[in-house]
Amino acid sequence: MLGYVLHVFSSYYLDHDIWVNIYTVDSKWLYSLYWCMNVSSVTTNMCHEFAQMSSPVWHMVCHCFSISYIAIILCCCVFQMHYSFCYIQGMETV
Repeated sequence: MLGYVLHVFSSYYLDHDIWVNIYTVDSKWLYSLYWCMNVSSVTTNMCHEFAQMSSPVWHMVCHCFSISYIAIILCCCVFQMHYSFCYIQGMETV
């Protein structure tokens, strides 16, 4: 959820020429995520690690990421509703 929210905010800010800086990015996957989101800059303690990267660790087009993210959330919601429904049905029979 955080990645999606940050993507919405960063794309809004980038569309309006507002510079976005994300603080304390200390892992390659998170750096790659922000790289793919076109964040203007990041603050990190791992410059030596990130300077060696020529591309994101795992690249997914934003549109595909959004569809995947929404599909996973919907599956989780369906599972939770099914579990809750079965739990309520089980409580009524007791």
